[in-house]
Amino acid sequence: MSKRIFSLLLGLCLVAGMLVAVAAPAQAQRPFGVQQFEPNDTNLSPCAVPAPPGCTADFLSDKFDGVDSLAHLTAVATPETTQVTWYACPLGTTVNTQAALSSCNVTIGTDSTGVIPPIGPGASSPADEAYDVTWDIPGSLDQQRRDIAALACIGTAQQVEGGNANCRVDEENSIFLEDAQTGTAANQTTAGEFGQYRTRQTCLGVAPGDAACDAAYKAFPHGSPVPNDGFDFKAFTSDDVQALSAGVNAPADASAEPSTANFVVGVVCTLEQTFTNFKRWRCQLNDAQVPNDAEIAVDLLNNTTGGSLPTGNAGYCNSNNNPGVGPPPAQNQVPGAHDNCVLDVHYVVSSARQASRFVQSFSPNPPSPAASAGCANPDTDETSSLGTTEDAILCLFDQFTDPFAGPWTESTSGAGQIADCGGEGTGHDHNGDGLFEDCVGNTGPDGFSAGLTFQNPSGPTGDQTLTGCYDPQNQTTNPPVANHGCTDAGTTLTATKVIHWGTTATEVFLAYNNPAPSNASDPCRTGTTFKANEVGDHDDITVCTFDSSGNRVPTDT
Repeated sequence: MSKRIFSLLLGLCLVAGMLVAVAAPAQAQRPFGVQQFEPNDTNLSPCAVPAPPGCTADFLSDKFDGVDSLAHLTAVATPETTQVTWYACPLGTTVNTQAALSSCNVTIGTDSTGVIPPIGPGASSPADEAYDVTWDIPGSLDQQRRDIAALACIGTAQQVEGGNANCRVDEENSIFLEDAQTGTAANQTTAGEFGQYRTRQTCLGVAPGDAACDAAYKAFPHGSPVPNDGFDFKAFTSDDVQALSAGVNAPADASAEPSTANFVVGVVCTLEQTFTNFKRWRCQLNDAQVPNDAEIAVDLLNNTTGGSLPTGNAGYCNSNNNPGVGPPPAQNQVPGAHDNCVLDVHYVVSSARQASRFVQSFSPNPPSPAASAGCANPDTDETSSLGTTEDAILCLFDQFTDPFAGPWTESTSGAGQIADCGGEGTGHDHNGDGLFEDCVGNTGPDGFSAGLTFQNPSGPTGDQTLTGCYDPQNQTTNPPVANHGCTDAGTTLTATKVIHWGTTATEVFLAYNNPAPSNASDPCRTGTTFKANEVGDHDDITVCTFDSSGNRVPTDT
């Protein structure tokens, strides 16, 4: 090897070695943001009770609230997060080192199933993830204070410092803890929790007893979607709550906790029923009270501000200075206690209503379609005889599963014809042959269009495929406008049904299976039809039905 070549190779190796030497070590990624919503040591709203501590979520109680005997902790983290773990830490702990984290010796729980609320067309994007856990507070922590740390992590390791940090921490300081299974009822602290919610506008504010509106309630977990035009919900509290309000904070997300700075509105809830040891309330937020296309915190606020209490006269959420009654006995007084406690906080995302699901079904005509056929139980496959008709219904739903008023198209292909487009539809003859290639129409506020009728007067037999969809381009102009029809509608906004048109059975043939028929493909007309038997003999027979043209047809037509 020449000296020149050796020198060149040596130089290249040195350069490569230098490049490797100066390369920065790989850095672990941690979430961009995390905020606890409950508990929260920050004042959530303007409050008549001096703040702090008034109108704060600075406590956790597992007193029975009509739902469970568990405290509910909620947090919001940015979408790259894979899990959130909560810890109870000694007061004054700043969890920014592994040593500090190790001092947080009470693990509350971990949630690895973050929920991103569905996003509407104009909502914040991307939305953050909602995490929560429940906690049976141990008796050893009853009426003590701890700092509550929430670790949002990417992966299962819990590194909070250095180049391998994969977690970000949010801390809420000096949180009062109540184990309601410890001590006397006289000083157990109020608790409350969200129940189900309704988004159907015609049901908002409707009292219990209306069957349709009672059925419109659905689960309302932390991380739910809500409509811009309002919703209502149930809430459950321990029986010592005398007045309940709901508050709204926006924007509230993984980088902005609920506080007075983002407080929007508060509303008074209606007491629906008092039970033996809990109460059920109904709270409503209307169109003007829900910020449009926003990430929102919704909170429950105990407004009990004095007077005699049905059970207990102290606890952390009943003021030591109870107007008109005086303070609780000294043995029941809780240091730092105050009125107007925040009982539970949920993260929701609001958006405008949009078509989300299209459903179609043949109309009930027992025995087939069944009496239960409809958009909740679609029948999309029917066999019918020539000369008869089949009726159908169409339904549109929004992203909240509520009925949606919107444009639709229903087209036909194969055997059969469109006989009627119903009261909300119009026939569209594309090619001037006197037959409708499709129907176009709009569902009403009930999200429902009925009366579509299909026929096959005289054949030919075969399948008629009916394709329906949400179709904003459903004009009846010729030639059809661009994107008219269902090609661009998307999977959830398109549905098909099929009619198998056939003839009616007019003749019945029977034949014995033994001896075998002379033509196995036509057993009934080539098999034996007379046989002499003795008492006790058994025979198998085949029954065949044919139409007037000699075609084999089923008898269920």
